[in-house]
Amino acid sequence: MARGANVKDLFVITSAYWSKTKNGTDVVLSDLLASTEENPNQAVTTVRVSLDQGHFERLSRDKGFQYVQNIVDWFSEKAPNNPRFKLVFHTMDGDSTVDNFLAQLQIRSRDDRKDNKMGVSLENNLSFGVEYTQTFYASPFVNLKDPEGAQAQNAQTFKKFVFDKRGGNMSLSFHGESDPKGVYYLTFYDGRTIIWGATAPDTETSIYKDDYASIMKKNLKDVATLGILERGQFHMQDLASEVNPKAAERAIGVGLRDFYVRLLLEEDTTRLYVSIRLIQEYIAEGRITEEDQKTWPKQLKIMALMSRDELKEACLSSKHNIIQQYLEDPTVSADKLVALHTRVSLGHYSIGPEEMYKAVAESQIDPLIKQRFSEMVSPPQSDLASM
Repeated sequence: MARGANVKDLFVITSAYWSKTKNGTDVVLSDLLASTEENPNQAVTTVRVSLDQGHFERLSRDKGFQYVQNIVDWFSEKAPNNPRFKLVFHTMDGDSTVDNFLAQLQIRSRDDRKDNKMGVSLENNLSFGVEYTQTFYASPFVNLKDPEGAQAQNAQTFKKFVFDKRGGNMSLSFHGESDPKGVYYLTFYDGRTIIWGATAPDTETSIYKDDYASIMKKNLKDVATLGILERGQFHMQDLASEVNPKAAERAIGVGLRDFYVRLLLEEDTTRLYVSIRLIQEYIAEGRITEEDQKTWPKQLKIMALMSRDELKEACLSSKHNIIQQYLEDPTVSADKLVALHTRVSLGHYSIGPEEMYKAVAESQIDPLIKQRFSEMVSPPQSDLASM
């Protein structure tokens, strides 16, 4: 990649497990430097080393900062301030590991921290950067019933992240300019690819089946994905909150930013409501014409003509909730139901565990799945009292 990538900047993000010996450090960095210099596109390679308490404890092996010192020594000797081969340390807010390492170096100067970045210059003329990122707690099982728990920190850091670091939309790449230059992608080991934090539920693409044009076309055909790319996370959050405040609380509170919109629109009724509201906005702006609407199903035409209050009332009167959604899924399993029950118990939805327990018991799903679910989940106290 360093040899052939047709990009301006290539970041190699690493824990530097390979730098425990001077020889290992030299092999990796020398090869990477040589590959960078062979790149005809003049790409700049930045080696970004993760240096925080978690990485340090696993890699130092009671030898202190030697593995990090090996990297600094190599750059000082073989690539001091090479404009196409740079060194950056990446750490967390409130973590002192980088400061402890810097205290062992002969520093000529260090810049004031600005926009979560700091420059450091050593007496031997080597300069490198330090980047700081937010600390937040990411888990599908955050307790949303605890107003002072992880969800509070996640909400605070998310808002700051979107506005301070992502120009109001975390899914778009601005590269320091006012207009977006592209989108951020997340690709999984099996090839599935989504636009980071923006691809709506049910939109599936893969690098093994889709090229760039196909991936973008499939994403932009979904009005919810289009809406978040054009109007940002907080506009979508406002629309969802009109009928489901819990959805917005969940999408931010669990700290799983990769899947923001999939969490926000996890419930079918909320997704439908938000999609119709976006359609109404596009109609009002003249981007969807009467001619476009002629091919629509009758139900869609009716909903698009509803007032916001009428649409909201229709959504809130629906009997289709997240429990029914899971029970009607052909891939339903006991494990999936147990995981949903856990999140229901943690306040992720506007329904309670008692309601879910009853709905599963009265459902028409495979009796073996119901039996397994009841074995893994304690019945509600009210049911115990009546036994």
